[in-house]
Amino acid sequence: MKVANSKLILFFLAAIANTGYAQYADTESCTVLADDLPPIQDYEESMERFGEAVAELDPELKRGLESLPDAWLYLVFAECYRGGIVVEEDRELANQLLRVAAGEGNAQAVHMIASIDVFQSDDEDRQRAGVKTLEQEYRDGSAYSAGKLGWAYQLGLGVEQDMSKALALYEYAAENGMTYWQHLLAHAYEQGYLGLDVDATVAEHWRAFKPKVHIALYECWVVEYYDMGIFPKDDALRDRYRAACEDGDIGDAVDESLEQ
Repeated sequence: MKVANSKLILFFLAAIANTGYAQYADTESCTVLADDLPPIQDYEESMERFGEAVAELDPELKRGLESLPDAWLYLVFAECYRGGIVVEEDRELANQLLRVAAGEGNAQAVHMIASIDVFQSDDEDRQRAGVKTLEQEYRDGSAYSAGKLGWAYQLGLGVEQDMSKALALYEYAAENGMTYWQHLLAHAYEQGYLGLDVDATVAEHWRAFKPKVHIALYECWVVEYYDMGIFPKDDALRDRYRAACEDGDIGDAVDESLEQ
């Protein structure tokens, strides 16, 4: 087995120190994993191989992995497969790996499975179960889950549609630093969406609001909102923002984050 072991441990520990959890796997982490662990092709048989490979890692690496949050390795590998980073994209396998991580108590995997069940499943029982998880996370103080719960209420996924509840949750998330929902409210006030009056002052308030937890370009997220159905269909306006997104510089968002 290739020995990128110290690099693997240092990378993971640094990632946790910087983020508290793995938001998204990237090329470096997926490459390190692919070097040290075998590719997963068939879930049923390869889960056993995956576990055996972890067991065979050298003692130093195993001790390091044991110091990481529960099932964190499965979570990161799931993200590699979900994004097709280094390995071949496989959403079904990624979801299975996430469920393994969730079953072993990884809180982020639990959240991700809930989000998948609410927003990507047509099964109403799964949608309702996902909403319950998001609601509990919100009650436990997660502003990020509050914003997603707002999406569920706006779109009527797993709950009855309720725009007033959606807006209250959006504002809670935004006020607590959730950049995605600050951007959402800014555009809603710019255009007069979601039953809100056009108000350039309030729009600018949310554009400039601090803190901003996520590094995200406003124009790119506006495109996401149109694609999600959060805002009324307007292909011309969406395409205008898409062009601005493609011309944008993520460094601007990074600089804005560092200014806080």
